Amino acid sequence: EWDEFRRLCGRAWVMGVSGHGPRSVFEAKIVDPNHPITRGLTDFQQDDELYAKLQGETPVHVLLEAYSDWSEANEPLAFVLPYGKGRVFHHTLGHDPKAINNPSVKTLIIHGTAWAAEGEAETSTP
Repeated sequence: EWDEFRRLCGRAWVMGVSGHGPRSVFEAKIVDPNHPITRGLTDFQQDDELYAKLQGETPVHVLLEAYSDWSEANEPLAFVLPYGKGRVFHHTLGHDPKAINNPSVKTLIIHGTAWAAEGEAETSTP
């Protein structure tokens, strides 16, 4: 119900539209290997829920994606966007300790947090 949250996070879960299939192992594929967050990472296997059909109009830069059998589409797993004078790093991985303990997920979170904290965004959104 909070429109500003949707702009801030880029994509949001909408009841009755968004969803996921059963927890499974899927391949997380690096879309932008040159971004500071994903630099040095390679595609990896993830045992997790794969969120699908997240909603939002704000342009996002996808870093990581996976194919969802539930939505029958590639879904963004991690992406970035500018917000105001800052940067947003958004990821959908790590629904429990097993999922978050994947070394690649840990690296993604560390790199994403550092990138978001580094400084001002190159462009602004309201």
